[in-house]
Amino acid sequence: MPAQIGYFDTLKSVAGKVFTYLASITLTGTDGKTITVTQDTALDEAVAMSSKLTIPGAWTTPVFDAGSFTALSGTWTVEAADVVTYAYSIMGKRMRVAFTIESTTITAGSERMLIKIPASKTATKTIYSDGIPWIISNGSVISGRCRVDAASTFIQILPDAGTFAGGTNNNGVYGGIEFEIN
Repeated sequence: MPAQIGYFDTLKSVAGKVFTYLASITLTGTDGKTITVTQDTALDEAVAMSSKLTIPGAWTTPVFDAGSFTALSGTWTVEAADVVTYAYSIMGKRMRVAFTIESTTITAGSERMLIKIPASKTATKTIYSDGIPWIISNGSVISGRCRVDAASTFIQILPDAGTFAGGTNNNGVYGGIEFEIN
């Protein structure tokens, strides 16, 4: 696979030229379409195809959707401007999700904030984060953790104190988690 990534970089940098190589390479876009580049293939079509490629392990930022952020009880309101980072990386069956979400509004008594696992993926095992996320609840730093449950499509942010204090535009979560997907 690393050789294909090298080819991809080469294809991007020589648009409009003719690629001469002894072998061939097949590029598959995220839409399922493929193109096979062989000796003397014009690169105009290959470069157009390259915009649809997903390189394994590369970070991807989903399009903002307020429905990707919710609460188990109570309300968590996240606006597009609140999302500093919400990105994921997939390598085989392993997904890493990183998040920095700040200046959000939470109702008092909310037990868990939920972040949708991107790319329509589902966790296969219950996993707790390998690091404690940084949580701001009503302007104060509190301890907590994040986890995914087997067969779940959400990352849970749990405060150690039981519930969030709540507040308007003064809550945030900062962290990441890695887990297996199916």
